[in-house]
Amino acid sequence: MNSLEPWRGVGMEVKDRFLNFPIVLLKGFLEDHKRCLDRIFYYSVYKVVYSEESVFEDLDEFKNEFKIKIPPQSVVRIQKEGKELFDSCYGMGYPWTGIHIGTYIDFRKERDEFDLVCLLLFIALKSIIQVKPFAKTYDHVILSRMAGFGRVEKATIPERVHYWMEQKSRRRTKVFAVLEKWKVVKAYNARGTWFSINKLNQVELELAILKKKEEQSMKKSNEKKKLAKAEALKRFKEEKERKRDP
Repeated sequence: MNSLEPWRGVGMEVKDRFLNFPIVLLKGFLEDHKRCLDRIFYYSVYKVVYSEESVFEDLDEFKNEFKIKIPPQSVVRIQKEGKELFDSCYGMGYPWTGIHIGTYIDFRKERDEFDLVCLLLFIALKSIIQVKPFAKTYDHVILSRMAGFGRVEKATIPERVHYWMEQKSRRRTKVFAVLEKWKVVKAYNARGTWFSINKLNQVELELAILKKKEEQSMKKSNEKKKLAKAEALKRFKEEKERKRDP
């Protein structure tokens, strides 16, 4: 199995165990990914265990469900820093994303920058597609999400994110090649970035795009016809009014 494969080393019984969090917690990921992962963990555990949005009775239930050990010092940080992060993000409307608990554990180790960029792009794309079978997006959105911004930002994208994701570069191609192993399917030679995660294969994605474009084309055509009819009715009424006037 590839060293970057999500769920690496994690049994199938925990394949659905994700730490979900707002995109802003990715800020500074390439500079200090371990610190970012810590913050993601503290936030995610606090939310599902201690907050009003909790889904677990207590921390022991969470640990049993996620098959993970949490040392006492981390429990303190979850309760303190996790709460601070939760409160600061509450009600802000940030886009959400997630990381599998197995991937989180695996990336707590030392990683080179290429590995980190691959994971960062994967998490960013997840924040864009959410639960849809496929989605279309653009570079400025992808880079903003990779930088941890909920809204599109251009001037403040980290230089290293630009470096790896430069259009038509070999670096970018290599990053997307790794994501193919994570069941990210990217459309061939399309305007913007059409993609699917773990739902459509290449043929299914290309077919879905063609159908979507045809649907959009028909919608535009019908809208033009609607406007033309409205204009014709307007002129018809004007002509009738002119005939009535002496």
